[in-house]
Amino acid sequence: MDHGYSKISSTIPAAGTSCVSPVNYGASPGVANTPLTAGNILFDAAANTTAISTVNTCYSVTLYVSTSVANQTQYGPVYVATGSTVTPGQMIDCRFDVGLALPPSPYAFKITVQ
Repeated sequence: MDHGYSKISSTIPAAGTSCVSPVNYGASPGVANTPLTAGNILFDAAANTTAISTVNTCYSVTLYVSTSVANQTQYGPVYVATGSTVTPGQMIDCRFDVGLALPPSPYAFKITVQ
């Protein structure tokens, strides 16, 4: 679920940096993020569990922004993980620092969860 772009208000260290230290799904929404720098632009999207999410699995979530097929910039990945049970609808907010400015229009973005 896309939450869109906004300005980063304060610098925050990365969370969910690998499958060794992912952000785990749980009853309360979690936050996985690249290092966030105050004043930069944030892209925010939610990665939710579904009825077919696999138990005890680490997923990478990556943002791609492109102005053409040949010009694509990758942000992340951040890592999120399920536990021994999965409840559909649990959420992790995935936040990506995309720098000081967005590319000129038109551009596209894509999020992969693998």
